[in-house]
Amino acid sequence: MSKSKIGIFIVFSLSIISLFLFTCKSTPGTGFAAGGDETKTMTISGYTFELPSWWDSVRVDVPATLQTENDVRDYVGKQYGMDTGTKRTWKQAFKVWAIASQRLNLFPVYLAHCYKSGGELEKAAKIFGDLYGLAGTQGKNKDWYRVYLSYNAGETYAELGDNDKAKDWFSRAARYTGSSDSAISYYAGVAAKRLKALGK
Repeated sequence: MSKSKIGIFIVFSLSIISLFLFTCKSTPGTGFAAGGDETKTMTISGYTFELPSWWDSVRVDVPATLQTENDVRDYVGKQYGMDTGTKRTWKQAFKVWAIASQRLNLFPVYLAHCYKSGGELEKAAKIFGDLYGLAGTQGKNKDWYRVYLSYNAGETYAELGDNDKAKDWFSRAARYTGSSDSAISYYAGVAAKRLKALGK
């Protein structure tokens, strides 16, 4: 092989290796997506959210034996003190719920509850509100999710001191007052009382 051909071969090989390394570095892990700025997102049951900055630093085990929402709830409660974690363990609880919910296609309501356990109220309120907008995808449970999510969004905004948003969300939940479903009626009734207390 001539010197010129050897030189071309070396340059070509280095180009291929560089392209391979760049591709491996930029490709996110299974179940995640990353934009040009490497912001990672995760999609669960149709809901796409940005992964928290601490995600990769938190290590958890999500056993394959977790087959239902009750399984996940019991597991998280035993491992991390509560089914939403505590102030010390909420990040681990959040990650278990996220991975298990994606695996089992569960509507990811517990992500918001875990954020509340960690005092991240604004993020919790956002997820409650976002999921409310997707509740129509939950078939026969859509009204249950609408009242439950709007009630919890109201409570979270009330904790944040944003009474206008709290009243807006409580009013959405209160619309279900008188429902024949006892669980829906319960949250609607509590929301109506909270709305009245806030001066609606």
